[in-house]
Amino acid sequence: MSGTEIPRAEKPVPSITVANAAPPNEDYAYFERCQDHPFDRRSERFELVNAWWLAEASLLAYVDPDFAVPRFREAGFDAVERFSDESTQCYTMHNEDFAVVAFSGSDMRNRDDTDSASDILTDWLVNLDAGMVDSERGGRVHKTLGVNYQRGI
Repeated sequence: MSGTEIPRAEKPVPSITVANAAPPNEDYAYFERCQDHPFDRRSERFELVNAWWLAEASLLAYVDPDFAVPRFREAGFDAVERFSDESTQCYTMHNEDFAVVAFSGSDMRNRDDTDSASDILTDWLVNLDAGMVDSERGGRVHKTLGVNYQRGI
């Protein structure tokens, strides 16, 4: 087994319960044994280990900084920053080897740092109008509420 493969039997998918259905799952060990399974920054193809790192970061994108930042730091990220604007939240983090940007998607929970009722309604409307349209830059993009989301394409 190479250093980038994750032994599937060692970390099974946790059972979903009411208590852990939405992040933060305080009983879950985020980035568990990440030193044994480093992110493969040189890869030019899909790597299971990289998908695992990104999935962990994506789960934490929904979580308040008091919970998320220590977990990112334990995973070896030297710098972690959270951005929040209206109903979009994002973490950026990096170390000497690589950087990760993780956005939260739709979130139906109350949030401490925003106008929760308005943001939850916006997220529901986004989910109800999730059509795809042609992008002026090529490809197809998510269209919602009369806006084409094309940033970063």
